[in-house]
Amino acid sequence: MNHTTRLTLRPRLPTWTLVVGKLAMSLLLLWITLREVPLSAWRLALASARPIECGASILPFLIFVPLFETLRLRAGAGLVGEHDPGFARWAAYFLESRAFLYLLPSGLGQEGYLWWRLRHRGWHHTSCVLLFLVVRVSGLAVWLLAMGWALRAPAFTQACKGFLPGPLVRSSTWVLIGVGMFAIALTLPVLLARLERLHRPGALFAPWVGLLPSTLGTAITASIAFQLAAQGFGLHFSLAQAAGCLTLLFVGMVLPISFAGLGLQESILLLVAQGMGMPIGPVLGLSVVLHVQRLVPALVGMGIMALRGLETIQRPKAGCA
Repeated sequence: MNHTTRLTLRPRLPTWTLVVGKLAMSLLLLWITLREVPLSAWRLALASARPIECGASILPFLIFVPLFETLRLRAGAGLVGEHDPGFARWAAYFLESRAFLYLLPSGLGQEGYLWWRLRHRGWHHTSCVLLFLVVRVSGLAVWLLAMGWALRAPAFTQACKGFLPGPLVRSSTWVLIGVGMFAIALTLPVLLARLERLHRPGALFAPWVGLLPSTLGTAITASIAFQLAAQGFGLHFSLAQAAGCLTLLFVGMVLPISFAGLGLQESILLLVAQGMGMPIGPVLGLSVVLHVQRLVPALVGMGIMALRGLETIQRPKAGCA
């Protein structure tokens, strides 16, 4: 029987209380961070801004980060034997999900949207969970290793001593945690397959040939974009230092205390940059550009949703997914 079901797009968004609460906390953090910043610092930021380099720093987030993240999702999907939507759909799903990234704590809004999309295509719940866990944990492992790399530089280590607890100032701590995260990501698919908890098991090791390089590609691309944005205000970070700063930002954003990192990002960047002897104004300009870098893909994703007319969709026929 050819039955079709019409569904209305209603992603599970958080309550307005949660969104307003996160926004209020972000504004409080922003006020605490900026309340003593002199007006001259803002003037210096404007005077030192180089529009071409600032604009160029957005392109990696618009082109290469979506490319590598799409490759990550598609490679990770090889761990389960579900239907592959194809590269173009994976890319669209990723960009669309960016619009939901900061609505739920720990960035779960993005994964919630992807889960909804894949379930609509007939994916089993455990397949979705495995994909998201492997992609997130392996990505976190790369960033933790990047922080360990950054802490090998004495200047960056000294800058972090002012706000990181003693053990977290050591490079070895981050490397050990990163290796542990990788071990978890590698073991999880094997463990679930052995326990027969996967609805459709896929290849256990072949997907990592694509997953690891694309994960590394995302980290390098984001770090280069950070460097370009910093150069746009006359600031100089090595690739390792840029990756270390991004690690601190991403780990901080996992905490459900800010909306899109607003306020929290400014606090972290000022702590690191001032510890490295950098001026306040250009650092705040850098922070603005970093916000724009993350905002642009979200706006593109919202545009894709609008163009595709997602108010009403049709479920695929049973057995075709």
